[in-house]
Amino acid sequence: MPSVSEHLRASEDRLARLDGRLAKLKQALVTSLAQTLDAGHLRETLLQFDPLWGLLHPQERIVLVQEVIASAVYRPESEAIELTLRRGSD
Repeated sequence: MPSVSEHLRASEDRLARLDGRLAKLKQALVTSLAQTLDAGHLRETLLQFDPLWGLLHPQERIVLVQEVIASAVYRPESEAIELTLRRGSD
């Protein structure tokens, strides 16, 4: 049976690992929030793109969408489409 001091040391080690993991998760959250798209900016950019879209052939449109969209999920209860954009390195 481990002594009280051994148990305390093991608990402190575990706490240190959890603190490190928490710090990494916090940093990942900050990075993620910094990369969130501004809906207004995206809307304006897409409106500027609209005239060009009309000039593309259907196959060119398909290729472009496949390059930009990583996934699409339809939510029938709200009739919404949830798009996930590809990152530059994908």
